[in-house]
Amino acid sequence: MKNEEQTKLLDNILHRLLLIFIIAIAIMIIGYMIIKSNECRVAILGDSTVYHIAKELSAIYPDHYIFDDFAVLGDKSQNIAWRTLSKKTDRKKKLVDLNDYDVLIMKFGHNDSYKMTTIKSLKTIYKTAKKKGVDLVIYISTHPYQEHKSWSPSAWKTKQEVEEYIQKYKKNICDLYIDIIFECADWNNPNALNNQYTSDGLHFNKSGIRFLSKIIYEKWCPDD
Repeated sequence: MKNEEQTKLLDNILHRLLLIFIIAIAIMIIGYMIIKSNECRVAILGDSTVYHIAKELSAIYPDHYIFDDFAVLGDKSQNIAWRTLSKKTDRKKKLVDLNDYDVLIMKFGHNDSYKMTTIKSLKTIYKTAKKKGVDLVIYISTHPYQEHKSWSPSAWKTKQEVEEYIQKYKKNICDLYIDIIFECADWNNPNALNNQYTSDGLHFNKSGIRFLSKIIYEKWCPDD
């Protein structure tokens, strides 16, 4: 009789422990689902001028903002258009599936030389992003770089024409346009990048990346 009571008592304890374990797992699953549902995934597309910006933005924004870097050296708008349209996804090759993202941030232009090709690519990217459910497309303007060896009057003129077109018809290209040309310019030369933010006249140094991230946050400041 005593053994039966001990067995029943042990069974009750085991059942209660199992129930507690199941409840704990359920709570963990629900918590994980809540966290995932609150996540805001952000894809960053661009060339070498936005390298390492994902890390800086991650430090500024709340934890549930997840930034993924798809920047590629020498990237052009048509390259990005191809990578967003690709049916394959490969992080090593920087092929991005926009179905996975809520926000798209784009910055490039220094490797583009043709006005209409660039604009056509931008329209394609925007249309693709919206079709795949991206809530917000942010375009960051080019920035001055006259002190860099790659600068030429004709190339800079083309970039200015592209920016003027985007500003005029931005509703077909992005939801939020962030103009950094004036913000990043040298005080004495509006066609050159402020030397505080660069080491070669084109690419942002640590201070430049920090400054650019701050501008993005000021223009796109989350409510939560």
